[in-house]
Amino acid sequence: MKILFVHEVSWFNKVVYEMHDFPELLSLNGHQVHFLDFDEGRPRAKWKPVTTTETRAHNGSQVSVTTPPRFLPGIFGRLLATIIQPIIFLQLIKQIKPDVVVTYSIPTSGWQITKICNKKNIPIVARVIDIPHVLRESHFNSLVRWSEGYVFRNSNFVCTHNETLRQYCIGLGAAPDKSSVIYPGIDMSRFFPAPPRQDLLTKVGIQPTDKVLLFMGTIFRFSGLVELLTELAPALHLDKSIKFLILGDGEDFNRLHELAITLDLQSQVIMPGRIEYDLLADYLRLGHVALLPFKQELVTHGALPGKVLQYLACGLPTIATPLDGLQSMIPPNKGILYANNSQEMANIAIDLVSKPDQQHQLAAFGLDLMTLHCNWHTQLQSIEQMIASFQRA
Repeated sequence: MKILFVHEVSWFNKVVYEMHDFPELLSLNGHQVHFLDFDEGRPRAKWKPVTTTETRAHNGSQVSVTTPPRFLPGIFGRLLATIIQPIIFLQLIKQIKPDVVVTYSIPTSGWQITKICNKKNIPIVARVIDIPHVLRESHFNSLVRWSEGYVFRNSNFVCTHNETLRQYCIGLGAAPDKSSVIYPGIDMSRFFPAPPRQDLLTKVGIQPTDKVLLFMGTIFRFSGLVELLTELAPALHLDKSIKFLILGDGEDFNRLHELAITLDLQSQVIMPGRIEYDLLADYLRLGHVALLPFKQELVTHGALPGKVLQYLACGLPTIATPLDGLQSMIPPNKGILYANNSQEMANIAIDLVSKPDQQHQLAAFGLDLMTLHCNWHTQLQSIEQMIASFQRA
């Protein structure tokens, strides 16, 4: 089949996650896969789109990635993209004649592309992995929410990665009988339990006898890391062998770094920044206990954070905020201990990081769950069957 994916983020600059996995794995299964992205950084082209064949996560895959021109910086470039991206989309569908379109895009081009597909009788699937209108604070939130509803009502099918998010989409007009949950997969040939690499321990300043708490991912305003570090501070001062390894960058990175200095914890709070995908699993395996301290908001309750699945696949017992979407997939004690607030999370973390036997028991449950629910063979088969159903209609 010829499948065209559309997203409003950069294929090249975004951390690797399912927006790369599904297209690349589908290409390895023999499908002709195209991807229309949006350059969030500097322009990759001045006057015309650039199309290249790319691979980021799965060797041997071939995804044709088209990046529209970007003429203006910041929000002005994003606003102009609401016009440019649909124009490029029209050119692409005329050129490649896709059998189906899969869109992750909602605020930038979601409703426009959905409308085009409806008029051209091209089946369109909305793959929904977050709630865009609350993901970032913006003056355009009400318009983004309207776009969500338009896409959900007018797509041929809506596919989410957890039941809580599916119910949200139904609440905005998605048809219950034309929606489903397909969990994201985990590359378990890459993410698996293994001893920590000594060279990486040395590089980040962790001793083999240290006890390591770990967070990985984009440091959003709702990440809850500032509040958690504040609660962890007394225990870190008492026990210098406890380290807090924070992998990633984002809007709250500087505030968090400054807090570590203010609390005189810069030797124990280790923030190496964003880690390249090829090294990510090795860095995760430096930890003993992983953390997800997200604040409880609409945006986080609808999420199924991929970082948690990678934690569990690497054999890391995890302590997380009880988010609805996460709990719909992973019940308590099946790899995850849930904590209702940052103080409770800090207490549980300090206790668990000193109990290797309990860590191993909890980790085993999580690994079993990942093997059952997040193996790529099953998830890819589900996506293929859903897409193929439009061919039989």
